[in-house]
Amino acid sequence: TGDGKTCMFYYIIIVMLYFARRGWKPPNGKIWPKHPVGLILCTVIGIEEQMVEMFLRLGLPSVAINADALRDNPGLWSLAALESTCLIGLAPEYLRTPSFQALLSTRGFLARLVLLGADEIHLLLTWGLSFRQAFRQIGFLNARLHVLTRIVALTASILPGREVQAVCESLGLRATDMVFQRRSNLRGNITLERRIVSLTGPTFPDFDWFVTSTGLKSILFCGTISMAFRIATDLW
Repeated sequence: TGDGKTCMFYYIIIVMLYFARRGWKPPNGKIWPKHPVGLILCTVIGIEEQMVEMFLRLGLPSVAINADALRDNPGLWSLAALESTCLIGLAPEYLRTPSFQALLSTRGFLARLVLLGADEIHLLLTWGLSFRQAFRQIGFLNARLHVLTRIVALTASILPGREVQAVCESLGLRATDMVFQRRSNLRGNITLERRIVSLTGPTFPDFDWFVTSTGLKSILFCGTISMAFRIATDLW
């Protein structure tokens, strides 16, 4: 977390656009589309929207497609099909919808699709069966992808071995076909503190320092959802 994994989704798009706008040929005889697009599957709407906001700040025309966004703007599918759109954030349950199939059938879209990304891929191991079935569409979609399209899956918490194998099977992919890049999760600027809580509510003065400390980023782990709600209400 915080290591910059998300750059795997947009970096290649930036490079391809840089070459295309200058009329340069791709290196090593590669073939790149003039208007590349990446499709990023996001399991959490909040993360999807934050990601798309970051893409937009980078100057990359992007769109987030999920239930909330479509409720506000039903025309997002048409926006996603535009050649000017570089990155599309998509909730995985839409992989099986007619609207998504129509997007894939848009003339030239599959030829422009250089990247199929999946964020927080470890959630496949803990979320329900219906969610896994939705994500498994990646494996079926893989059969329709252009030969140059690459699949990139990101996680900060999956363990090597059995968990990797289980995720690949859920996606309809083979671990032997994948290339793995692992980075250290050690963070020297993170401090773990254990504190005894003297009260169980409705107020929690033990945690006042969360609010009063200047510039402090903190994560508070609670044993139950009920406890987390009471603490959040008090701090609010």
